[in-house]
Amino acid sequence: VERTTEVLHWRDFRYMLVFSLVFLLVLLPVTAIFFLILPRTPTPLWAWAPPQGVAHSGFSADLSPDRIAHLALDSATAFRAQISPQPANPESLYWVGAILWRDEGRSWVPDPPAAMVQGAVSADAGATGIRQKIVLSPDNSNYLFALAAPYRLNIPVTYQQQADGVLRLDKAPGLPMRYIVWSAPAAPRLLSAAERAAALQVPADTSPDVRALAARFAGGSGAVVVQRLLHWFHEPSFRYRLQAPTGYPHGQGVVDFLLHTHTGFCEYYAGGLALLLRLDGIPARVVTGYHGGEYNPVGNYWIVRQSMAHAWVQAWLPGQGWVRLDATPALTVPGQEGSNSGTLAPAVVPGAQQLWDWLQWQWINMVIDLTPAKQRALWESAGLQMMQMAQSSAHPPHWPKAPNWHRHAALACWLAGGSALLLVAWLLWRRHRAGQGK
Repeated sequence: VERTTEVLHWRDFRYMLVFSLVFLLVLLPVTAIFFLILPRTPTPLWAWAPPQGVAHSGFSADLSPDRIAHLALDSATAFRAQISPQPANPESLYWVGAILWRDEGRSWVPDPPAAMVQGAVSADAGATGIRQKIVLSPDNSNYLFALAAPYRLNIPVTYQQQADGVLRLDKAPGLPMRYIVWSAPAAPRLLSAAERAAALQVPADTSPDVRALAARFAGGSGAVVVQRLLHWFHEPSFRYRLQAPTGYPHGQGVVDFLLHTHTGFCEYYAGGLALLLRLDGIPARVVTGYHGGEYNPVGNYWIVRQSMAHAWVQAWLPGQGWVRLDATPALTVPGQEGSNSGTLAPAVVPGAQQLWDWLQWQWINMVIDLTPAKQRALWESAGLQMMQMAQSSAHPPHWPKAPNWHRHAALACWLAGGSALLLVAWLLWRRHRAGQGK
């Protein structure tokens, strides 16, 4: 009797184990089917509130440094980009976001001249284009980022391209958004009267001392004036710092930066350089975006973080067009206050983070990027395939054009579900036969 009981217990354990495995096998395709059917939510189910009282680094479509007493670096990912051909180093990566034309004294704002000709920004015909496949993080910005001047675009949603080349959406995307941009250096051209007037505008109440400072660098060609100004900004008296100097608890203005402290972050250098250029008769504008990137060799893409948000200047020089100028001190030791450095991150992602970030990249590509439209296309494709198989088995099935991994996912779901159902039926039949044999 005891032996019979042990045999029954072992038989029950085997059935429980097999049933658990079968249940798991059935659950996986069911989960996959629900994943393909259920719609995506446009926003996260939960979110952490950001800390209060401290400004965090990140892209901004205006320039208001005097309102920031302390700037904290944010390591969150702004976007990821696959670049072809591969850049030699991250220092060459200047991701243009917004172009600021109007100096309002305490801030710079976009306000491009109304008389600009749409499509005035064109690529240099002799330049080699750079292809950028970008995945923008959700709610980062309604601006799209690109290297140099975009000349070809593949953007899946409605967008606007301003006359100065800036790319904007109606609102920031609630989910990661993928787009492709081809860029090349802008071709030199003449400025229109409206552009020149906008790029030489200065506030009427500009300090006489700042005007006198600009006069020190005037004289000669535009290129000579630019070299004098950059040499001055690179003198040892200028320091990069994320916190306002002592005596400015609520933030310092650009005038104080230029005349007294010589200490600040990139927005001070960009705003100060553009103001002095304009006072010396050289058209200039401020650009905000990102500088640099961290390379992930596992996925062959670059990570651009909020800590890499940056501001620089474009000056218009005869025969050269808009020339990029960066007065911020050399970026050597990222994020160290009081050092002669900026916020450029290391060129390569640390080894321990490469695989984890690659998994996030794949999650975005294969899960988040499966939009309702792609879900419908997938099920329409699967349904059409089933109809074709039912109508004729003499010809091999023909899949409609759709992304390969979508076809494989649909086929895997059907095969796994069918196999699981057959296995369950076989086990139930065996148990029934075993019961009849007792």
